[in-house]
Amino acid sequence: MMNVINQIFSPQNDFFLLTKDSRKLTHVGFSSFLLPIFFIAFAALPVQFLLAPLIIGAPQEAPAWMREVFALFFLFGFMTGLIFLWVKFYEGREIYTLGFTKKDFPLNYLKGFLLGVGMNGLVVIIIASLGGIDFSSEAQFSTDPATIGIVILFFFGFIVQGASEEILSRGWMFQVIGARYKPWLGVLISSIVFMVLHLGNQGINVISVINLTLFALMMALFVMNDSSIWVACGWHSAWNWTLGNFFGLSVSGMEEKVSIIHLHTKGNELISGGGFGPEGSLITTVVLLITIIIVARMIIKKNKISE
Repeated sequence: MMNVINQIFSPQNDFFLLTKDSRKLTHVGFSSFLLPIFFIAFAALPVQFLLAPLIIGAPQEAPAWMREVFALFFLFGFMTGLIFLWVKFYEGREIYTLGFTKKDFPLNYLKGFLLGVGMNGLVVIIIASLGGIDFSSEAQFSTDPATIGIVILFFFGFIVQGASEEILSRGWMFQVIGARYKPWLGVLISSIVFMVLHLGNQGINVISVINLTLFALMMALFVMNDSSIWVACGWHSAWNWTLGNFFGLSVSGMEEKVSIIHLHTKGNELISGGGFGPEGSLITTVVLLITIIIVARMIIKKNKISE
């Protein structure tokens, strides 16, 4: 088993070699939990207490969708900025070393985005075919220009949010721990931290915890396969936006009110995902596992060819 893991998560992968000219790499005691919490907290404080009142007013004055879009752009944007500052001035390396390689960009981002849309659609179709989605009278396409405009804002907001979470979890945490210690330790810690950060979400259950961990593992495999984070960024943003603002289903327990289609989960929670949404469904578990196996085999094959 360890031999297979070492083949997949090779320390000689170009993704880890990007850090070779760093002045220093952050110690695992800080990169595994303390700094991620710092980045999130110190991004949230100025956004919530300074920028939000100035730009969108008091919470009760702005509609829910506006507060959500604002958070996607500014909270996650500020968090990314803090990570960039840390990498640049503490670790002493360039921002592109987080996995923003020029090779095959923007093709890899587009590939990840389309894969995220496709996998999301597949999960929703299978859940619906098994009776886990309610096609009520509300399940229709919205042609309201205002709704479409808001959905477009969410589209760009999720581009920021998806990339930001990938920069934190895979581009920085996974890379730093993997390069300084062992790649398998990097994927283990970054996956656990990613899952733990979602434990407070509504509707969390055993299946959703498993799926969050599998999702993090799949993202790490995408990174290893391309030695960059572009595919992971595209997939993450596409999945969240498609699930919430196209289908109108809950994204990690957070229900989206503004969407092109208005679907609702129902019935057996093992199929529908319950309050957590499709990400808490066994269908998602199966789709993630199949994708993980396929990408892992691709990496092993690629490594054998290069030997």
